[in-house]
Amino acid sequence: MKTRFLSGFNDRLLNTGDFNVKLLRYFQVLLFFSVLNTGILVAQKNSSQLVERIDPPQWWSGMYWNTVEFLVKGKDFKNATVELVSGYATIKNFSPAKNPKYLFVTLEIPQNPVSQVIKLNIKANKKSQIVSIPIYPKTHKNFQTITTSDVIYLITPDRFVNGNRANDIQKGFFQSNTNRNEPYERHGGDIAGIASKIEYFKELGVSALWISPVLENNQPYESYHGYAITDLYKIDPRMGSLEEYIKLSTSLQQNGIKLIKDMVFNHFGDKNYLYTDIPDSNWYHWWPTFTRTNYRATTLMDPYRSELDYKVMTEGWFDTHMPDLNQKNPHLSRYLIQNTLYWIEIAKLNGIRIDTYAYCDQDFMSSWIEAVKKDYPDLYIVAEIWEHTVPPQLFFDTDLPQRRLANTHLDGITDFQLHFAIQEALNREPGWAEGVNKLYYILASDYLYKSPEKLVTFLDNHDVSRIYGVLGKDLKKLKIALGWLLTLRGIPCIYYGTEILMAHTDGHGLIRQDFPGGWPDDKVNKFTAEGRTPDENEAFNFINTLIRLRKEHSALASGKFTQFIPRNGIYFYTKSDAKNTFLIVSNVNNKPMSFIPTEFFEFAELKYVFGDLVEWSGENEKGQSLILPPKSFTLFKIR
Repeated sequence: MKTRFLSGFNDRLLNTGDFNVKLLRYFQVLLFFSVLNTGILVAQKNSSQLVERIDPPQWWSGMYWNTVEFLVKGKDFKNATVELVSGYATIKNFSPAKNPKYLFVTLEIPQNPVSQVIKLNIKANKKSQIVSIPIYPKTHKNFQTITTSDVIYLITPDRFVNGNRANDIQKGFFQSNTNRNEPYERHGGDIAGIASKIEYFKELGVSALWISPVLENNQPYESYHGYAITDLYKIDPRMGSLEEYIKLSTSLQQNGIKLIKDMVFNHFGDKNYLYTDIPDSNWYHWWPTFTRTNYRATTLMDPYRSELDYKVMTEGWFDTHMPDLNQKNPHLSRYLIQNTLYWIEIAKLNGIRIDTYAYCDQDFMSSWIEAVKKDYPDLYIVAEIWEHTVPPQLFFDTDLPQRRLANTHLDGITDFQLHFAIQEALNREPGWAEGVNKLYYILASDYLYKSPEKLVTFLDNHDVSRIYGVLGKDLKKLKIALGWLLTLRGIPCIYYGTEILMAHTDGHGLIRQDFPGGWPDDKVNKFTAEGRTPDENEAFNFINTLIRLRKEHSALASGKFTQFIPRNGIYFYTKSDAKNTFLIVSNVNNKPMSFIPTEFFEFAELKYVFGDLVEWSGENEKGQSLILPPKSFTLFKIR
């Protein structure tokens, strides 16, 4: 691979579309230009043109990040010059990349919030071209961040709802059509489909959407999942358009639902134009032969590590078609930071989920988040940390004293330890530290985290087996798991389809299955109660009820958490604030169990709120007990 690259730059360029100037209406009065949703601002492309595209395609005044490095893609920029034709800006620097098809142009944009169009005259090889870059006032301020009161809903958009059949076929793409019979091909779900289900999200009760990437993934295989991005400034036209994405964000906000964008900094797809025609070989990590990462984040913290293992972890490729980025390159670093700021502002994001965080350069990620937080201090940023024990997960917490690498400054991380513990608690017999006691031990480790309540908790997601299948399709066990998810500490995330008992455990293509009713020719529609089975409605209503209780009683979402050592397969805890105290009791045994709460609580009355038990007044004589049904979750409100 390295030898092939060093023999010369690859002249191939992916078809990025027609670069016509297109005037769009951005919210109320803001106008910006777009070509196939990339916002490129040059005259119509033809063979004689010097410039093909500019990244970022627009910017904003009033930003802390006001010195912007624009990456200009074209024919040949050897000995290029750049002149300011009109507009309020200062040209700080310009220079061609090692690949002369790219030109870096750095502009300082005034802080005063004004709309303008900056025009530059770029000259090279006896050719010249005037390009325009629109500048708008920054407007994304004082927005709602993600909090412990939220419940997140994770969607794989290609598998959720096909809201626009017209974008199913896209000429010029490797996977240009849909094939729902093949788990690893595109099925046709899109942004319009997500937008059409806002009322469903409200009915379920979720308050934030985490949507897997919707940027262009023009890859020959598995392009449906979105994690091998081929254009960081372009919505995949098979998913929809930039206009649709902005409209979705606006509609969600108007309905009290926040938007979390899934972003990837560790790698590109190998059909990305920045890889097929590389600006600089130093943008990527190279190996004599293909070398996959060892996926061992422990090498970042292991005091006895092998440097080879560390290098393979941090510089190995995530997959054969995902070239590993070298974020130490200053041009690439600025490109990634600016791309993030672009999407936050243009889409009015509430949060960002970072994919494959542990594999990225940690110094870069620290500087990236510092840059983002200077402009958007309220933005919630959570990192995917897929580790199997507490120490390597904890290593990525913010302000960790013993961390030898740069501070992460993260708001939260994905809590895989609670995910594993819940599965073990419901599938393994209790032992001293096993079964339900594992859950107790994992939560007892929270003293290590700065803000454990900000961890994103989940039962399953788009990368792991669905929880209902893992629990043997046992609805009673699922209700215990859901009960814990929605009443323990953390910000809970529900994977689409959990509420209708999706159960696949084998292969990503099946785990990310289609939501029945999301396609016009589906025989059943599980977006409606009439289309769901009794068990599916029971699961849906269980989730809906608990989310409603979280909204009505802040103690359940953000109250003080007190857990008790499990006794005979019974795990119980309280959540309390100044207004209310709740007792949550779960019996994971296959038989009824006696529970005597008077041993642990002083109370006047225990009022039944939710569960399978009859109301119990608590006016019992000493020694009288409450009989818990097998495999049960019960929530009480203590008055």
